[in-house]
Amino acid sequence: MANSHLTRREALRLLSGTALALAGSRLAFARKESVADASIPVNRGPASFSQLSPELTEGPFYIDLEQIRRDITEGKPGVPLRLRIMVMQVTSGAPIPGAAVDIWHCDAQGVYSGFNNPLRPPPTLGDNGMPPPPPRGFPPTGQVRFGPGPMGGRKPDNAQTFLRGVQLTDATGRAEIDTIVPGWYPGRAAHIHVRVHNGGFVANGRYRKGHINHTGQIFMAESFTDRIYQLPAYIKHSGKPVALEQDEMFRQSGQQLARITPVDSAQPHLGFYSDSILVIDPAATPGPG
Repeated sequence: MANSHLTRREALRLLSGTALALAGSRLAFARKESVADASIPVNRGPASFSQLSPELTEGPFYIDLEQIRRDITEGKPGVPLRLRIMVMQVTSGAPIPGAAVDIWHCDAQGVYSGFNNPLRPPPTLGDNGMPPPPPRGFPPTGQVRFGPGPMGGRKPDNAQTFLRGVQLTDATGRAEIDTIVPGWYPGRAAHIHVRVHNGGFVANGRYRKGHINHTGQIFMAESFTDRIYQLPAYIKHSGKPVALEQDEMFRQSGQQLARITPVDSAQPHLGFYSDSILVIDPAATPGPG
Protein backbone atom coordinates (compact mmCIF):
# COMPACT_ATOMS: atom_id res chain seq x y z
CA MET A 1 0.00 0.00 0.00
CA ALA A 2 2.84 2.37 0.80
CA ASN A 3 4.29 2.12 -2.70
CA SER A 4 0.89 2.75 -4.31
CA HIS A 5 0.38 5.80 -2.11
CA LEU A 6 3.75 7.23 -3.04
CA THR A 7 3.15 6.57 -6.71
CA ARG A 8 -0.16 8.39 -6.58
CA ARG A 9 1.40 11.33 -4.77
CA GLU A 10 4.09 11.46 -7.44
CA ALA A 11 1.44 11.45 -10.15
CA LEU A 12 -0.46 14.26 -8.44
CA ARG A 13 2.72 16.34 -8.26
CA LEU A 14 3.14 15.80 -11.99
CA LEU A 15 -0.42 16.90 -12.63
CA SER A 16 0.11 20.07 -10.60
CA GLY A 17 3.23 20.95 -12.58
CA THR A 18 5.91 19.97 -10.05
CA ALA A 19 8.90 18.25 -11.62
CA LEU A 20 9.33 14.49 -11.32
CA ALA A 21 12.73 13.28 -10.18
CA LEU A 22 14.90 12.29 -13.13
CA ALA A 23 15.82 8.65 -13.56
CA GLY A 24 19.01 7.56 -11.80
CA SER A 25 20.94 6.84 -14.97
CA ARG A 26 21.54 9.10 -17.98
CA LEU A 27 20.07 8.27 -21.37
CA ALA A 28 22.33 6.00 -23.34
CA PHE A 29 21.10 7.04 -26.80
CA ALA A 30 22.57 10.56 -27.09
CA ARG A 31 22.65 11.86 -30.68
CA LYS A 32 24.16 14.77 -32.56
CA GLU A 33 21.39 17.32 -32.07
CA SER A 34 21.29 19.90 -29.27
CA VAL A 35 19.02 22.64 -27.94
CA ALA A 36 20.40 25.86 -26.53
CA ASP A 37 17.67 26.56 -23.95
CA ALA A 38 16.20 23.59 -22.08
CA SER A 39 13.69 25.38 -19.83
CA ILE A 40 10.33 23.87 -20.79
CA PRO A 41 6.86 24.80 -19.45
CA VAL A 42 5.20 22.37 -17.07
CA ASN A 43 2.41 20.09 -18.21
CA ARG A 44 -1.30 20.35 -17.74
CA GLY A 45 -2.88 16.97 -16.98
CA PRO A 46 -6.32 15.58 -16.15
CA ALA A 47 -8.16 17.55 -13.49
CA SER A 48 -8.51 14.45 -11.28
CA PHE A 49 -8.47 10.67 -11.36
CA SER A 50 -12.25 10.68 -11.69
CA GLN A 51 -11.81 12.04 -15.23
CA LEU A 52 -10.83 9.67 -18.04
CA SER A 53 -8.17 10.82 -20.48
CA PRO A 54 -9.97 12.05 -23.63
CA GLU A 55 -10.39 9.63 -26.52
CA LEU A 56 -8.97 10.87 -29.84
CA THR A 57 -8.95 9.40 -33.33
CA GLU A 58 -6.11 7.02 -34.14
CA GLY A 59 -5.76 8.71 -37.53
CA PRO A 60 -4.95 7.06 -40.85
CA PHE A 61 -1.43 5.77 -40.08
CA TYR A 62 -1.90 3.11 -37.40
CA ILE A 63 -0.44 -0.36 -38.05
CA ASP A 64 -1.21 -3.16 -35.61
CA LEU A 65 2.35 -4.50 -35.38
CA GLU A 66 2.23 -5.09 -31.58
CA GLN A 67 6.04 -5.25 -31.51
CA ILE A 68 7.56 -5.11 -28.00
CA ARG A 69 10.68 -2.93 -28.02
CA ARG A 70 12.11 -0.14 -25.88
CA ASP A 71 14.07 1.72 -28.60
CA ILE A 72 11.90 2.50 -31.63
CA THR A 73 14.25 4.91 -33.43
CA GLU A 74 15.81 2.50 -35.97
CA GLY A 75 18.56 5.07 -36.55
CA LYS A 76 16.22 7.92 -37.46
CA PRO A 77 17.91 11.33 -36.91
CA GLY A 78 16.43 13.73 -34.39
CA VAL A 79 16.54 14.95 -30.81
CA PRO A 80 16.44 12.02 -28.34
CA LEU A 81 13.22 11.75 -26.34
CA ARG A 82 12.41 9.22 -23.65
CA LEU A 83 8.66 8.87 -23.25
CA ARG A 84 7.65 8.10 -19.66
CA ILE A 85 3.95 7.31 -19.61
CA MET A 86 2.10 6.53 -16.40
CA VAL A 87 -1.17 4.58 -16.73
CA MET A 88 -3.56 5.06 -13.82
CA GLN A 89 -6.92 3.62 -12.76
CA VAL A 90 -9.82 6.04 -13.03
CA THR A 91 -11.30 7.14 -9.67
CA SER A 92 -8.75 5.39 -7.43
CA GLY A 93 -5.62 6.68 -9.13
CA ALA A 94 -3.93 3.31 -8.56
CA PRO A 95 -1.25 2.32 -11.08
CA ILE A 96 -2.11 -0.29 -13.71
CA PRO A 97 0.75 -2.78 -14.18
CA GLY A 98 1.05 -4.92 -17.30
CA ALA A 99 -0.80 -2.53 -19.60
CA ALA A 100 0.58 -2.35 -23.15
CA VAL A 101 1.44 1.20 -24.21
CA ASP A 102 1.49 1.38 -28.02
CA ILE A 103 3.30 4.35 -29.62
CA TRP A 104 3.53 5.60 -33.22
CA HIS A 105 4.54 8.96 -34.70
CA CYS A 106 6.17 10.57 -37.73
CA ASP A 107 9.90 11.18 -38.21
CA ALA A 108 11.67 14.56 -38.31
CA GLN A 109 10.38 15.17 -41.85
CA GLY A 110 6.76 14.27 -41.09
CA VAL A 111 6.83 10.75 -42.58
CA TYR A 112 5.23 7.69 -40.94
CA SER A 113 6.81 4.28 -41.41
CA GLY A 114 4.72 2.06 -43.62
CA PHE A 115 3.36 4.95 -45.66
CA ASN A 116 4.82 6.84 -48.59
CA ASN A 117 5.16 10.57 -48.02
CA PRO A 118 2.25 12.23 -49.90
CA LEU A 119 4.38 15.37 -50.33
CA ARG A 120 6.95 13.48 -52.40
CA PRO A 121 6.60 11.98 -55.91
CA PRO A 122 4.62 8.71 -55.97
CA PRO A 123 6.48 5.41 -56.51
CA THR A 124 7.36 4.37 -60.06
CA LEU A 125 4.34 2.79 -61.72
CA GLY A 126 4.46 -0.73 -63.12
CA ASP A 127 3.50 -1.85 -66.62
CA ASN A 128 -0.13 -2.03 -65.50
CA GLY A 129 -0.06 1.64 -64.50
CA MET A 130 -0.32 0.81 -60.79
CA PRO A 131 2.21 1.19 -57.92
CA PRO A 132 4.12 -1.99 -57.03
CA PRO A 133 2.41 -4.20 -54.38
CA PRO A 134 3.71 -4.36 -50.76
CA PRO A 135 6.44 -6.95 -50.06
CA ARG A 136 5.33 -10.58 -49.74
CA GLY A 137 4.37 -11.47 -46.18
CA PHE A 138 3.78 -7.86 -45.08
CA PRO A 139 2.86 -6.88 -42.44
CA PRO A 140 5.06 -9.02 -40.13
CA THR A 141 2.10 -9.99 -37.95
CA GLY A 142 -0.02 -10.94 -40.92
CA GLN A 143 -2.68 -8.42 -39.99
CA VAL A 144 -3.24 -4.68 -40.14
CA ARG A 145 -5.83 -2.79 -38.17
CA PHE A 146 -7.15 0.18 -40.09
CA GLY A 147 -8.13 3.36 -38.31
CA PRO A 148 -11.79 4.08 -37.62
CA GLY A 149 -13.14 7.57 -37.18
CA PRO A 150 -13.48 10.60 -39.42
CA MET A 151 -9.92 10.41 -40.78
CA GLY A 152 -10.40 6.84 -41.98
CA GLY A 153 -7.63 4.29 -42.35
CA ARG A 154 -4.96 3.66 -44.96
CA LYS A 155 -3.37 0.50 -46.20
CA PRO A 156 0.44 0.44 -45.66
CA ASP A 157 2.61 1.12 -48.70
CA ASN A 158 5.83 -0.48 -47.39
CA ALA A 159 7.23 -2.71 -44.65
CA GLN A 160 9.07 -0.03 -42.64
CA THR A 161 8.49 0.00 -38.86
CA PHE A 162 10.50 2.96 -37.50
CA LEU A 163 9.03 5.00 -34.63
CA ARG A 164 6.49 2.32 -33.71
CA GLY A 165 6.55 0.04 -30.69
CA VAL A 166 4.94 -1.29 -27.52
CA GLN A 167 6.11 -1.40 -23.89
CA LEU A 168 4.37 -2.86 -20.84
CA THR A 169 3.86 -0.82 -17.70
CA ASP A 170 5.79 -1.89 -14.59
CA ALA A 171 4.48 -2.32 -11.04
CA THR A 172 4.22 1.48 -10.68
CA GLY A 173 2.12 1.80 -13.85
CA ARG A 174 4.93 3.35 -15.90
CA ALA A 175 6.18 2.47 -19.38
CA GLU A 176 9.26 3.99 -21.02
CA ILE A 177 10.04 4.18 -24.74
CA ASP A 178 13.13 5.71 -26.38
CA THR A 179 12.37 7.70 -29.51
CA ILE A 180 13.00 11.14 -31.04
CA VAL A 181 11.04 14.38 -30.91
CA PRO A 182 8.53 13.97 -33.74
CA GLY A 183 8.40 16.30 -36.69
CA TRP A 184 5.13 17.47 -38.17
CA TYR A 185 3.09 17.30 -41.35
CA PRO A 186 0.62 19.71 -43.00
CA GLY A 187 -2.62 20.30 -41.14
CA ARG A 188 -1.45 19.13 -37.71
CA ALA A 189 0.55 20.33 -34.72
CA ALA A 190 3.38 18.07 -33.53
CA HIS A 191 1.99 15.00 -31.73
CA ILE A 192 2.64 11.41 -30.70
CA HIS A 193 -0.08 8.78 -30.98
CA VAL A 194 -0.62 6.50 -27.98
CA ARG A 195 -2.89 3.53 -27.39
CA VAL A 196 -3.32 1.41 -24.25
CA HIS A 197 -4.19 -2.29 -24.47
CA ASN A 198 -5.06 -4.55 -21.52
CA GLY A 199 -5.76 -8.19 -20.80
CA GLY A 200 -3.30 -9.64 -23.31
CA PHE A 201 0.04 -11.44 -23.15
CA VAL A 202 3.48 -11.34 -24.81
CA ALA A 203 4.46 -14.13 -27.20
CA ASN A 204 7.44 -14.13 -29.57
CA GLY A 205 8.15 -10.47 -28.90
CA ARG A 206 4.62 -9.28 -29.68
CA TYR A 207 1.62 -8.32 -27.59
CA ARG A 208 -1.36 -10.59 -28.24
CA LYS A 209 -5.10 -10.76 -27.56
CA GLY A 210 -5.45 -7.54 -25.56
CA HIS A 211 -8.43 -5.21 -25.79
CA ILE A 212 -8.12 -1.47 -26.37
CA ASN A 213 -8.64 0.75 -23.30
CA HIS A 214 -7.62 4.13 -24.65
CA THR A 215 -6.54 5.90 -27.84
CA GLY A 216 -5.09 9.38 -27.54
CA GLN A 217 -2.30 11.75 -28.57
CA ILE A 218 0.57 13.42 -26.70
CA PHE A 219 1.31 17.10 -27.35
CA MET A 220 4.33 19.26 -26.46
CA ALA A 221 4.64 22.99 -25.81
CA GLU A 222 5.41 25.07 -28.90
CA SER A 223 8.18 26.89 -27.00
CA PHE A 224 9.96 23.52 -27.03
CA THR A 225 9.15 22.26 -30.54
CA ASP A 226 9.85 25.66 -32.14
CA ARG A 227 13.47 25.42 -30.96
CA ILE A 228 13.74 21.76 -31.93
CA TYR A 229 12.58 22.52 -35.47
CA GLN A 230 15.52 24.88 -36.02
CA LEU A 231 17.96 21.94 -35.79
CA PRO A 232 19.47 20.20 -38.86
CA ALA A 233 17.34 17.04 -38.77
CA TYR A 234 14.14 19.12 -38.86
CA ILE A 235 14.84 22.43 -40.58
CA LYS A 236 14.82 20.92 -44.10
CA HIS A 237 11.05 20.52 -43.68
CA SER A 238 9.35 23.38 -45.56
CA GLY A 239 6.48 25.38 -44.10
CA LYS A 240 5.49 25.17 -40.45
CA PRO A 241 3.17 23.12 -38.23
CA VAL A 242 -0.33 24.17 -37.27
CA ALA A 243 -0.46 26.13 -34.00
CA LEU A 244 -1.67 24.10 -31.03
CA GLU A 245 -4.72 26.26 -30.47
CA GLN A 246 -5.75 25.66 -34.11
CA ASP A 247 -5.32 21.88 -33.91
CA GLU A 248 -8.71 20.24 -33.42
CA MET A 249 -7.21 17.14 -31.78
CA PHE A 250 -5.35 19.29 -29.24
CA ARG A 251 -8.56 21.08 -28.34
CA GLN A 252 -10.37 17.76 -27.92
CA SER A 253 -7.53 16.51 -25.68
CA GLY A 254 -8.37 19.10 -23.04
CA GLN A 255 -5.21 20.99 -24.11
CA GLN A 256 -2.99 18.68 -22.07
CA LEU A 257 0.76 19.00 -22.57
CA ALA A 258 3.47 16.52 -21.69
CA ARG A 259 6.03 17.76 -19.20
CA ILE A 260 9.40 18.04 -20.97
CA THR A 261 12.61 18.05 -18.91
CA PRO A 262 16.24 17.71 -20.04
CA VAL A 263 18.32 14.71 -19.10
CA ASP A 264 21.01 17.18 -18.07
CA SER A 265 20.39 20.93 -18.32
CA ALA A 266 24.11 21.46 -18.96
CA GLN A 267 24.14 18.92 -21.82
CA PRO A 268 20.91 19.27 -23.82
CA HIS A 269 22.35 17.12 -26.62
CA LEU A 270 21.71 14.11 -24.35
CA GLY A 271 18.01 14.54 -24.97
CA PHE A 272 14.81 15.02 -23.00
CA TYR A 273 12.23 13.21 -20.93
CA SER A 274 8.52 13.48 -21.72
CA ASP A 275 6.19 12.68 -18.79
CA SER A 276 2.48 12.04 -19.31
CA ILE A 277 -0.36 10.45 -17.36
CA LEU A 278 -3.16 8.42 -18.92
CA VAL A 279 -6.23 7.82 -16.75
CA ILE A 280 -8.22 4.85 -18.02
CA ASP A 281 -10.81 2.24 -17.10
CA PRO A 282 -9.01 -1.09 -17.65
CA ALA A 283 -12.32 -2.93 -18.09
CA ALA A 284 -13.67 -0.61 -20.77
CA THR A 285 -13.22 -0.58 -24.53
CA PRO A 286 -14.01 2.97 -25.70
CA GLY A 287 -15.49 3.65 -29.09
CA PRO A 288 -13.64 5.68 -31.77
CA GLY A 289 -12.58 9.14 -30.66
